[in-house]
Amino acid sequence: MCRGAPNDLLDRLAADPAFRDIPTEVLRAELEPANYTGRAGRQVGEFLGEYLHPLLARARPLAAEPEAAEIRV
Repeated sequence: MCRGAPNDLLDRLAADPAFRDIPTEVLRAELEPANYTGRAGRQVGEFLGEYLHPLLARARPLAAEPEAAEIRV
């Protein structure tokens, strides 16, 4: 298979005798990547809420105030 070629997995599975009794739409639904992310989305939200946002809130007062910049042409 060439790099960048369209994904023809569903076509190859549909042509395989071992999968002939499985409708293409069922195969397509089984191959939906979003079905295989598990708790990843919730874990990211938990991490942001429990660790990152509090850390940023504590660090914000320590950040240097932006200095005024003057541009002369």
